[in-house]
Amino acid sequence: MYTTFINISYTDSIRNYYKKAYKDLYDNYNITTINVTVDQEWKTENINRYLTQIYKKKLDDVVDFLQNNTDTNKIYINTFEEWLTSDIHYIKKQVGQEYTPGYELFIDKAIERSIAYQNQKEKIVPAFIDGILETIVWQKSIPFPYIIKPTHWVQSSGVALIGNIDELQSYIDTHKKLENRMQEKWLETDNYIIEEYIDGPMYTMTYFVDTKGNITLYGYDKIQTLHDRGINDFSLFSRSIDPLNPSMNKKIKAIAEITVEMFNIRNTFIYQDLKIDQNWKVKIIEINGRIGWFRLEMYDYAYNINMLRYTIPGYIPVPKYTKNIIAISLRPPKNNVKWLWINQSIRDKILQIPSYKKSTLLKKRIGNVIWFSKYWYTRVWSIILENDNYKQLTSDYEIITKHYKDILFYEQY
Repeated sequence: MYTTFINISYTDSIRNYYKKAYKDLYDNYNITTINVTVDQEWKTENINRYLTQIYKKKLDDVVDFLQNNTDTNKIYINTFEEWLTSDIHYIKKQVGQEYTPGYELFIDKAIERSIAYQNQKEKIVPAFIDGILETIVWQKSIPFPYIIKPTHWVQSSGVALIGNIDELQSYIDTHKKLENRMQEKWLETDNYIIEEYIDGPMYTMTYFVDTKGNITLYGYDKIQTLHDRGINDFSLFSRSIDPLNPSMNKKIKAIAEITVEMFNIRNTFIYQDLKIDQNWKVKIIEINGRIGWFRLEMYDYAYNINMLRYTIPGYIPVPKYTKNIIAISLRPPKNNVKWLWINQSIRDKILQIPSYKKSTLLKKRIGNVIWFSKYWYTRVWSIILENDNYKQLTSDYEIITKHYKDILFYEQY
């Protein structure tokens, strides 16, 4: 039985929905949480008894701390941050816990694809080539349209759909700016992937893999991107959780089992992006070895499930209900824009729609330069819609998508 939950971060990740999940572990299982912040020292006030925060200068300091101050057989090591997922398995390895041997796959998309091909699973991942950008952009093996993206990056940054030679040249001309931003955030790379474009709906499934490779599958949600709304960027626009389709659920569960076997995944949370092609075949787009930033809140809200409970050996969830919800992230519709304010009249109309539940305004960014997701930042304003009537829910969602460009006032920076 675990007695301590260790969360490791590069940023101050003591968010309210994390606190709620940590408190649940403490109240029901007497498991305390230690948030270990690496590289950046943050001061957090009013830490509750179930949560302690400490600061370490580097990952080896974290390993020394765990080996010298805790019983490593009684802790679960976690991160919510994508750029730390490989490091977490390195730490698990150093302290003698079960881990995913090829853990670099969680942060390097080229390794992820090559492992699939080595295991003769090339039919379930898109065709691809990888290498230095200046070398691979003139390749002929994958025709337009195709997807181009860095092998090392997060939150869809630098991902673009390339439909012709002019769009390719535009991407080449601007990618240096992206790489400069990456270097500022510790993620320097000049390696890219070009892969075939799967023209079909995108889904994400989320599951926990225990130390023996057993899977606990929570469910799946459908993603709509800004590209789906006519803007050439694959930043997240919305996630929909709706009544599960039994045949779709079975298909996705089978892909999860193939994934865990193929990559020998152990002792971690996974959320995995999938697309369905025109022949209704599933293609693996990306595998992430973590829960995800606001996933705790979303799954707790939709299913009444605290996902961190899955770290408890033998815990079996019994969701009592599923809410139909759509989580929407609104962002400026152009790259490099300066956000001024929210269009108040449109905002007031949104607040009155039947499915409106709540929204979050990131006030600290008012009047600041807001970089579009491909250059680092993501959400500007998030909205949750909820309705027992799924038809009403989707109708209200269409109101948002129709007007979302007008919700934000912006000017070219």
